[in-house]
Amino acid sequence: MNNLAQTVFHTAQENAPAITYTGGGSALVLWGLHLSDIAVLISMFATLAGVFLQVYVTMHKMRMLERSQKESERLALIAAGQGIVQAAKSADNSQRITAVEAKTDELTKAPPVT
Repeated sequence: MNNLAQTVFHTAQENAPAITYTGGGSALVLWGLHLSDIAVLISMFATLAGVFLQVYVTMHKMRMLERSQKESERLALIAAGQGIVQAAKSADNSQRITAVEAKTDELTKAPPVT
């Protein structure tokens, strides 16, 4: 290969995306698609992308709500468990207080008169 062919070949390799887009665009125009047809195709792809984006966002929001609900249920169960423990401690303390009061009443009552 001569130097000119090598230079053209390397330049084409380095600019492959630009050549691809230019070739595709010119093929569309040369094969009879008008600008309105191209605009319709672009609008269609944009619409489909918008629909897929809305579905993704909706699914993401649903997952976030489910996680939030599970976390709320978990916290409610923890709070209920702590309430049960507090109630048990309170009942135990009230029994102790009643026992101490009874013992105090017994020790502080007047001696029998004889």
